[in-house]
Amino acid sequence: MMDYGMFKEVVKELIMDYMPERFQNRQVRVWPVYKVNRELDALSLIDPDMQGQEIAPLTYVNNMYENYQKSEDLEETLRKTASSLEKAYEQRPQKIDLTDGRDRVVMQLVNTEWNGELLKNAPHREVCDLSLIYRLVLGRREDQLMTAQIDDLLAERLGMSEPELYERAMENTRRMSPPVTLSIEEAMGGILFEDQVSESRDLLEEEKPLGLGIYVLTNRERINGAVSMLYEDRLHEMAERLGTDFYLLPASIHEMLAVPVCMGSADALARTVAEVNRAEVEPENRLSDQVYHYDKELRVLGLAADKTAKTPEIAQENPGLEFSASHAAR
Repeated sequence: MMDYGMFKEVVKELIMDYMPERFQNRQVRVWPVYKVNRELDALSLIDPDMQGQEIAPLTYVNNMYENYQKSEDLEETLRKTASSLEKAYEQRPQKIDLTDGRDRVVMQLVNTEWNGELLKNAPHREVCDLSLIYRLVLGRREDQLMTAQIDDLLAERLGMSEPELYERAMENTRRMSPPVTLSIEEAMGGILFEDQVSESRDLLEEEKPLGLGIYVLTNRERINGAVSMLYEDRLHEMAERLGTDFYLLPASIHEMLAVPVCMGSADALARTVAEVNRAEVEPENRLSDQVYHYDKELRVLGLAADKTAKTPEIAQENPGLEFSASHAAR
């Protein structure tokens, strides 16, 4: 069986043999890309006449190699990849339309330390040990948003600074992917029985106290729902309903768990988060090994290990919202 380096070279050489005739004017391009928490080799078929103006679907050689290792059939791996690329080209938007781009900017949280390369050439701001990045919605497929990360070049094309991206992303993300707060029982039931979160009730819409338990903060799609930790009005509402401060545990980039402070120590909860991350969460979905603390009286969110640090820049832009973080605007 070929090692990964040889496999990558063979794929570059042979993939066009499996593509339909209409693709034969395209050039095979393989290059490293930085995704959340990982570096991958992307493969795409580039039209040289479009000079980078088209949306070219891509696939990842790393995933192809995993399939090859399982099947030990190179031809089948190439055939399936070619078929997938052909369908992606048929369904893609023809170009990135920026006419209403400001209304399609959304946000995602990633771990700052684990994503240094991804953050180098992208507008972002730091929140505790995390970084808020921005994405442009290209469309929807099967009720999920198709997005592209906004790097410095795309931000320039949009004519938007980081503070402008932040302001629009806060508004757009909440509108396009409404946040929900679920009981842990309801959240687990949705996983086990494939219920749609869109059909689930948002506990914060009900005017009654919350019992001391574990709650899930996410959005209706349960995709990149950890950004719910940035909606201070909802954090404050939850604290009021609980009648106490609470910890936020990063279950993944998609969900946060809210736990009343009386249910455990920050150190013990952090150890649990780290253990679960390594044992059960896929690397690309991990958000942090840290635990966050929301102070009900001060209305401050910060690392549980440092409850007193504050960030004036963010607090000034968002009255009532303070983070123990630095502000990395580009």
